Amino acid sequence: MEMCLLFLCVIFGVKGYTITNQIQLHEDIFNRKYDKVFRPGENRAIPTEISIFFYMKSLKEFIESDGKIGIVGTLGLEWVDYRLVWEPTNYGGDLNRTTVFVYDIWTPYIVLMNPYDKIKPVLLQELSCKAWETGYIQCLPPNIFDASCDADVTFYPFDSQTCTLQLYAPGFFSSEIKFRPVLSNFNMDAYEENGLWSVESTRVYVKTQHVENINFEILQLEIKIRRRSTYYIVILLPIFLINFMHILVFALPSDSGERVGFSITVLLTEVLFLTMIQEKLPEASEPGLSYLIYKLLVDLLLSYLIMLVVVVSSILYNKADAEEPEECMKTESKFIKLLCKRKQEKGDKHFWKDAGKAIDKFCLISFLILLALNNIIYFVAVLAEVRF
Repeated sequence: MEMCLLFLCVIFGVKGYTITNQIQLHEDIFNRKYDKVFRPGENRAIPTEISIFFYMKSLKEFIESDGKIGIVGTLGLEWVDYRLVWEPTNYGGDLNRTTVFVYDIWTPYIVLMNPYDKIKPVLLQELSCKAWETGYIQCLPPNIFDASCDADVTFYPFDSQTCTLQLYAPGFFSSEIKFRPVLSNFNMDAYEENGLWSVESTRVYVKTQHVENINFEILQLEIKIRRRSTYYIVILLPIFLINFMHILVFALPSDSGERVGFSITVLLTEVLFLTMIQEKLPEASEPGLSYLIYKLLVDLLLSYLIMLVVVVSSILYNKADAEEPEECMKTESKFIKLLCKRKQEKGDKHFWKDAGKAIDKFCLISFLILLALNNIIYFVAVLAEVRF
């Protein structure tokens, strides 16, 4: 048994360094007149290359009215600092990596260029990084990136939003620091789904900004999110049904006397539903109002018109039969009968009740067409944005 353990130790090796070796390593490294003010590189004409990748953990929030997006993730940073090279054999034989703190070494001072609140560095002084024997440094600082992002709610609730986190290193030109994305998109292996938004695509790229004679690089972390619209459809569906139900008031008999009451009840119900869902509607006015707001406004105006027409129709229906309607009412009554393919008999008389019934039939068809057109125009307008 002892021989087997000895054989395994010889074949696979055993970590032999101690904490004393690690302390000695740190003393030796930082006693070499290491100055963290200066970026790595003996030849100052060669820029320091920073390899970058982004791990996205979750979408914290997206607030349209405030123009704010919050992303929880880790911006991985890697570079080589040849001042931190050592020989492992001098420190227990296998001390090939150690932990260093940000406040002890040179690190790129990277900040968010479009923060929602205040500017703060990505690498905080209290964070730690890993250093390898070759001078390779890796930092994985977790962070919450709260950035400003203008929302376009034109197609709400079937909208998608594209936001970009812009990061740069103030004080360093493109001739001094180069950003090199390791991946062209976010690493989503540890991503936790958001209940309101789904991530459609991500992109990581570098943009060179020119300001007078100065060039500096901006790291662009772009994310496209789409609203999960099922919840909003369920909320808005009763509004659509109420509008179509309101048209049925013209199918009620005028003798029942409930037409005006029914119309007012439906109108109040619609107003009540709109009051309940108003907090769900987007408040942004730029770059444009949501098509849904225009659609709901037209629906509400049609409901008011329906109620007014019902009142007028009821007044006409209850007029004395001895009074013949005006010539225009007679013409409309004849036109409705023609549409209904009713043969006009010679000597037919037209009374106010006929005029009221004619208005009912005309309005039933007209408002049905108008309401259908309003919905069709809305859904056609947003169809290009919807992906089933």
